[in-house]
Amino acid sequence: MLGGSARLRYPAVLGHEWSGVVDAAGSGVDPALRGVRCVAENVLSGGGEVGFEHAGAYGEFFLTEARLIQPLPAVLSLRRAAL
Repeated sequence: MLGGSARLRYPAVLGHEWSGVVDAAGSGVDPALRGVRCVAENVLSGGGEVGFEHAGAYGEFFLTEARLIQPLPAVLSLRRAAL
């Protein structure tokens, strides 16, 4: 449906299942988080989910909350981690 739904409105950046590398950390966040390979819980504390109500991982960058990040073990590829 191009018009969207109750949770998603066009234009939207999708991407709910993802893995990646932390590019930047906001104020009050441990700067050691930069460069960490990770996944994260997608439900944000203010409501809504990454890839639905909030821009998702199909974008070049997207925002999530540092407290939700789960670092990945070195043996797990980013591709597999997204699954």
